Amino acid sequence: MSSMEPGLDLHEWQTRLEQLQPALHETPDAALPELADLVGEIMEARGYQLHERTTEAGEERELVTSYDAARDTADRAEAGEADPGDVGDAINQLRAIYDTLTVERATP
Repeated sequence: MSSMEPGLDLHEWQTRLEQLQPALHETPDAALPELADLVGEIMEARGYQLHERTTEAGEERELVTSYDAARDTADRAEAGEADPGDVGDAINQLRAIYDTLTVERATP
């Protein structure tokens, strides 16, 4: 995805999020892993190295830590082991990360 123009990436991400919205309300346990995948892709496209723990301290690290917690909940939801409150919190965390990366930091 990162080979696309930034505006095309943003359009694709917005489209994917819009398509997920009904499932996030109707079957949040099932939709959470997809939302986590989308946010993970955006983070990697924005230069975050999610698989290497070299992100420095500060806001950057906080985003990665938030993502990691939400990803863990998504994995538990996929296995049928997540508490509904945790699923809701993870969805809210991922939406906040999405907003941060696509609105506040609209270009890489």
